[in-house]
Amino acid sequence: YINLMLRQLPGWVNHATNVYGMTDAILAPPRTDGVGGGDAYHFLSGYPHLYVNGITDWLLIPIFEYWQCYGNSQVPIGQDVNINDVKTVLGLTDADVARINSDGYFDLEKDLLFPLLDKNMNFWLQFASERYYKDGNGVNHVNDGTTLSAAIAAGDTKAKYIFAPGYSPENAPSGGNVMAFNSTMDISAAKNSVYMAETVLKAVYPGDAEKATKLAQWEAFASKVPVYLYNSDGALQEWCDPSLKDNYSHRHTSHAYSAWPAHEAMGDPALAVGVQRALDMRYSYNASAAESHAHDHRALVEARLGNASGLATPLMWLTKNNYRFNSFMTSHNNSLGSAYCTDLNDSYPGIINESLVYSYDNRIKILPALLSDLNKGSITGLRARCNTLVNALVWDINAKTASITLTTDRDINPIMLGCGVPWKKASINGAEQEIKTDTLGAPYIDLTLSKGNTVTIDFELADTTLSSLKVNGKPLSNFSPVVYNYSMLIPSGMPSTPQVTATANSPSATVAITQASAMSGQATVTVTDGNGKSVYTVNFGYAGSSDEFSGSTLGSQWSWVREDPTKWSLTNNPGFMTITPQTGDLNTTTNTAKNILLQNAFGDWTMESKLVFSIMPHAQYQQGGIIAYQDDNNYLKVDWEYYSANTLRFNVISESGGTVTTPFYVTNPAVNSPYNVWFRMVKSANNYSIYYSLDGNTFALIGSTSVTLSNIRAGLIAYNRTGTSTDLNVMFDYFHLTNTSEQVNSSPTLAALPNYTVDEGKLFALSLSGSDSDTNDALTYSATN
Repeated sequence: YINLMLRQLPGWVNHATNVYGMTDAILAPPRTDGVGGGDAYHFLSGYPHLYVNGITDWLLIPIFEYWQCYGNSQVPIGQDVNINDVKTVLGLTDADVARINSDGYFDLEKDLLFPLLDKNMNFWLQFASERYYKDGNGVNHVNDGTTLSAAIAAGDTKAKYIFAPGYSPENAPSGGNVMAFNSTMDISAAKNSVYMAETVLKAVYPGDAEKATKLAQWEAFASKVPVYLYNSDGALQEWCDPSLKDNYSHRHTSHAYSAWPAHEAMGDPALAVGVQRALDMRYSYNASAAESHAHDHRALVEARLGNASGLATPLMWLTKNNYRFNSFMTSHNNSLGSAYCTDLNDSYPGIINESLVYSYDNRIKILPALLSDLNKGSITGLRARCNTLVNALVWDINAKTASITLTTDRDINPIMLGCGVPWKKASINGAEQEIKTDTLGAPYIDLTLSKGNTVTIDFELADTTLSSLKVNGKPLSNFSPVVYNYSMLIPSGMPSTPQVTATANSPSATVAITQASAMSGQATVTVTDGNGKSVYTVNFGYAGSSDEFSGSTLGSQWSWVREDPTKWSLTNNPGFMTITPQTGDLNTTTNTAKNILLQNAFGDWTMESKLVFSIMPHAQYQQGGIIAYQDDNNYLKVDWEYYSANTLRFNVISESGGTVTTPFYVTNPAVNSPYNVWFRMVKSANNYSIYYSLDGNTFALIGSTSVTLSNIRAGLIAYNRTGTSTDLNVMFDYFHLTNTSEQVNSSPTLAALPNYTVDEGKLFALSLSGSDSDTNDALTYSATN
């Protein structure tokens, strides 16, 4: 790998010079062709990869991590590496070249790693311009005669550079241009570049006064790097400026750079949460992307973040969708339908290894993202990023044991060792170790390894799962120890709040239950064992109701959003809810759509309606459909609409935090007079499937997606967006809402017992009776003498 980079290096110098006019700097191109050419020949206006400024950092990380894993080493000169081609950029003297040619080796630290990191920092120092900055009030200054240094000198401690230009591969801000600024990937890469360069300089040149001047420059630069931003969904933004809105409908996750390939998010819980949320939002729109790298990349990030359930999703997709040729090379797209590439087979080892052992600097964590099905296993021969061999990792979840055997190559190597699976204690040769807590609240033990000595650490794992979860004495039918969220329907007339009981799997675990404070509320069950804790939630709510629209007044379950009573009627077409679409929209900040008819929709459900259009939609954006609605900026809808000239569509649209996505549509469906359309939406947790029918009997799937909505209301829509025509009536024949969540068990009611007077010693008959509204309980009795 190092030799491939060295063959590329002259092109990196050209790239920094030709794109930005820089000197003594390097910038990697968008391609790393194996023939050795590092010059950039590829350009496409919609994909300006020339301006992905963080690529160099990404390509240097493997060399830095090789150094972390093995320490300094002598790197043999590749047969196709010409030392004279790289002499200047690596800062080699004639004496260095003579030594390298004589020995046949580069010194990893002094000849390669530090010079590369130094030249990469030269790039960032020249890329950031004093003339482009954001002041502490959020005002962008673009070559307006002021400078960042002057602003800071005047007391503006929050002023930061604007990183421009930049391209976040391969996405664009919602409604914006692919060429933008303050790309989150570039910001993360710049911060990581500083970290790597400082780490190597301090290790290789301690006390070097000349090199110390570089440290001061780098630290000054780092203090002015743009700060991360988070959107209203809590997701890390892909561009760190309020004017650049996220576009979730894309397969790439370049802005997850701080978690993978860099490690910054592992020391910043807020950043890690933001990255995870960004992944979730991105994947909710692209769970079935054909390109393997979308799923490979997500899997690498999920493993790094320690999210086993999130890791399982892309791995399952990659496994089931036919990407691998018999040669173990892989296809760019699923079903072996695209370019021959290495995406999947190159990433799989890293994904699995990272899920079993995470390491960085002086930290090792075992089983950080253990897949739920891997209850027992072992792996040998991994290297940790603290110059340490993982001789063996062995685990058995059912037996509640895990052990790791380590051998370091450093003379003295202090290591903080933790475990991603909840654990109770750790022992070395039977001696229990003191459990400490780091600044992030994570438990660990201290190790001090010495060179060549092999140490085995045994962990006793905790069990924070439940063996049973009951509501009103009845076990939940869909309970699983590894499912933590449940929704249950309250039956009509239930006299008191449901009561939750639970039993832990482990005898040493404690269970704390907080009951729901109201009928429509939430109960929580907290299971604690050792340093592990799990929280189960049970949400309670009432079922929605169906409506045939057979009366002349609207039922009390319904409510309007922006009602216009002149444009809806139950009497103009008896047996139908008739809504006349008018100008109005639900689109980012334009939330003006009128007569959205909604009712509460708790838990899991199926929503269906028959729509009769008085005429075929024919004017701009005329539409009618059904919607799952949290608020104006968070919803999922399906409609039949006039999309553009000669084009009508069954359109599925979602909006999350004001970002609109169209994940699915059917173009020009064969809807004939009398223009009847049936729509159906099926919800299970955060997963939605949307269907249509042209006869009310056979339903076809439009698509399935994952959307996070809360406090959902479901109902009907008919509006025109920007269109002004009012010649269409959308008549809703019925609205059916069928709840599929489990119902809370109703306790039986016993009839009042009469008083009996019986002579002693005589037999008598006692009649008992009772009723049970949901017929789920057996009536029992006991008697005492």
